Amino acid sequence: MSAPRPDSVVAEAALAQVLVAEQAARASIEAARRRSTQIAEQARAEARARDERVRRHVAAVRAAFERALQADLARSAAEAAALAVDTPLDAGDRARVERAVRRLAAQMTGAER
Repeated sequence: MSAPRPDSVVAEAALAQVLVAEQAARASIEAARRRSTQIAEQARAEARARDERVRRHVAAVRAAFERALQADLARSAAEAAALAVDTPLDAGDRARVERAVRRLAAQMTGAER
């Protein structure tokens, strides 16, 4: 068997280096793909969690607003009911009303000067 020629030994060594580098590059590319997929999945999970927190917060604010509104409406209804109650006039109230009516009549008829 003849000895390999020096230039073919160099070429084989260079080819072996290229193949090793190519294999390392492919492994690196695959690792980068896996990592980017993992990062994207994590980002989507974080976005879903953030969305859920915002939804819960909005629901809590809405519920608090509705409770406050119902309380305000109940107070307003109670005030309206209290104002709707007929309160009989006492003697002092009647006297004040009569004086006010006389003054108004005098103003309207020109009797007051």
